[in-house]
Amino acid sequence: MQTIGHASIADGPRESWRRRWGWETAVGVIAAAAAITRLPAHWTPLGDNALVELWTRAVGSSSTPLVGGDARFGWNHLGPWVFYLLALPYRLLGSSAVGLLVGAAAINIVTLVAVMRCVRAVAGRGAAAVIAAGALLFFITATGDRLIDPWNPFVVQMPFLLAVVACWAVVNRLWFWCAWLVGAASLCVQSHIAFLAPAAVLVAIGGVALWRAPQGERRRPLVRTAVVAVIAWTPTAIDLFLPHRHNLYRVVKYFAQSSPSATAGVSTGLRVVLRETGLRASWLGGRVGVHLFTAGFDGGVGVLPGIGLVALVLVGLLAHRRRDSVIRSLALLLGVLLVVAVAEMSSARGELYPYLFGWVTIVGMLCWAAAICGAVRMIPVAGLDERLPWLTVAASLGLLAAGVGSITPRSPLERAGDDAIVRRLVAQVEPALQRGRRYRLQHGEDAFSSIYEHGLVNALRGDGYPVVVDPLAAVLFGHQLTDPNAAAYPTLAVVAPYEATPPGWTVIGLSDPLTTAERAHEAELVSTLCSAYAQTANKVASDIVRTADGNLVLVALLVDSDPSHGPLLQDLAALRSRGRSIAVELQTQP
Repeated sequence: MQTIGHASIADGPRESWRRRWGWETAVGVIAAAAAITRLPAHWTPLGDNALVELWTRAVGSSSTPLVGGDARFGWNHLGPWVFYLLALPYRLLGSSAVGLLVGAAAINIVTLVAVMRCVRAVAGRGAAAVIAAGALLFFITATGDRLIDPWNPFVVQMPFLLAVVACWAVVNRLWFWCAWLVGAASLCVQSHIAFLAPAAVLVAIGGVALWRAPQGERRRPLVRTAVVAVIAWTPTAIDLFLPHRHNLYRVVKYFAQSSPSATAGVSTGLRVVLRETGLRASWLGGRVGVHLFTAGFDGGVGVLPGIGLVALVLVGLLAHRRRDSVIRSLALLLGVLLVVAVAEMSSARGELYPYLFGWVTIVGMLCWAAAICGAVRMIPVAGLDERLPWLTVAASLGLLAAGVGSITPRSPLERAGDDAIVRRLVAQVEPALQRGRRYRLQHGEDAFSSIYEHGLVNALRGDGYPVVVDPLAAVLFGHQLTDPNAAAYPTLAVVAPYEATPPGWTVIGLSDPLTTAERAHEAELVSTLCSAYAQTANKVASDIVRTADGNLVLVALLVDSDPSHGPLLQDLAALRSRGRSIAVELQTQP
């Protein structure tokens, strides 16, 4: 009987159902129960999550998306498959936004079970249990609720884990998993381009391993893999031949014109890797330090940075000495991915937001999993392979318990209570609109405005009000919302903070946590402080006072140490912490 690691290739049909599927099914069922406990009765997606619903709602229509969501740089991510996968539960639940959460949970649970089956085939039940435990710990501790979060950089983190272990399986001559590798890698890359480099490396490694296989062994896996690749990339290919689309061309053009002088640098790439392999990594619940105003990675490496990397190197050396090709191949594969991580993070343009290295978090978790798997294989304990899976089942109950009082997924800048603001605005706005009449959105540039703007448009569209956008906004909202005649329609605008109504416009919705007197006091404080800063030419402090939220206003003390400004800044910070004024305006005269 041929074996690979601890797994027997020929023992499958002879095993009982309990041994073949029991513990994996139990983990999947518990994860599904945990997802159910997290689902809210009602959810109002805002910001990027609102855009996800707009794109998902278009699936199956004449405007079915052929590309992914917006990428902030005038182009879209590469493919729409994440929207296609979310569309089924979304439709089954009556086009309710909660369907997005159910869809995200389904993606995570299905891929988690596939990961367990794949790892079991390569290295046995014990290794599968260890890696599953790492994934479950990630679901419990990572910032936000990753189990049901549909945001495109997060929802494919488990599929990326599947791509890694499928590549590991292919390297160990389990050709069946080659199609899974290409399918999972394609989903990740299409959902967010940050996965392009690691996914391409994984596919290349798997492709080389398959090509070196005997011709008789590689024929069927190669056909299956080619079919998966064609299906995965057909929408992107169709987009290339449609007029005024060509998204892939815009992506290639953007990166071809990138400036090396604007990149983050090697030191930043090393800091990301050291942090995500340390004891305060994101998968262990560590919060990534970010700059106050930009929300970009601040370079903090956390506690014992790189300790997981050290463990990986040690277990890799021991596996090489003991001729354990299974663990050695995993250690080498993770080592290659960490090198790719340094290179990709080093070449990042602009702010390095934490979600851009979400895949490095998964690699960091696998470093620890590989070290534990290696230790288990080197120090055999009788019956451990039988006990570890059920210990993992017991541990997964913690995921279920953690669902009580969990936080509903939010957009990057969304705060608690923002969804209620949008619901109130929608209730105010809809009576002022005419059903069946088209309205045009005047897209704002302010980041906070966009949170409410996207949520409002999504809610209005869901209620049957056909809000459209100019073709230039297709990157954000998709071609399904564009209309070349939009300029002739009445115009809606979401303004935050709201200060005054321009001529020709009417406020049809207003949310303001402050009274009129308090807003006047806020304006007086800003005027007084900015006048004082103008005398010293302190533009930085002036900009902070004008734009900062909450206690960020107090940062002005760091750039202007005048003690007399302290009480004024305290008063302003207290007012700002209560929230911005948001208005929905309707243009009555063009």
